[in-house]
Amino acid sequence: MKIRKAKKKDFEEYFKLEKEFCKYNNKITPFIKCALIKKKIKKNFTRKLNKKNKIFLVIDDGKNLQGYLFGEIEYLNKYGYKYNLDKRGYLENTYITEKYRGQGYFFKMFKQFIAYLKKHKIKYCALHVETNNKKSIKTYESIGFKIDSHRMTKRL
Repeated sequence: MKIRKAKKKDFEEYFKLEKEFCKYNNKITPFIKCALIKKKIKKNFTRKLNKKNKIFLVIDDGKNLQGYLFGEIEYLNKYGYKYNLDKRGYLENTYITEKYRGQGYFFKMFKQFIAYLKKHKIKYCALHVETNNKKSIKTYESIGFKIDSHRMTKRL
């Protein structure tokens, strides 16, 4: 099992993981259901590979991808607001197949992400997680994340 940077040739395997993630997310998200548009997913995948302020890691078992982590450096002053910091790390998405959960792969990928952020002198990292995703919340709290806001949704 190897953690490495994603490559262009990984798209089909990545897309399979995105399908699993979408199915999983639809179970825990009460309002917003995801559906995949392969052409848009591919465009987004390529964009993630080519940006220099992003890191895209995959778990490769030699045959298939078993997970991924995508993070970036987010610039906070891009909309005209002034904050006490100009940029922060943002953990956009992570997914690990059920078979490999609980074996430390997330922590290994996250450690690489943090090293990437520190190399770029980033002092803070943020993420969004569904409130129904109790396992993920517990995992994020175990590595030092704290809840600092709530997003609310209403069905109309």
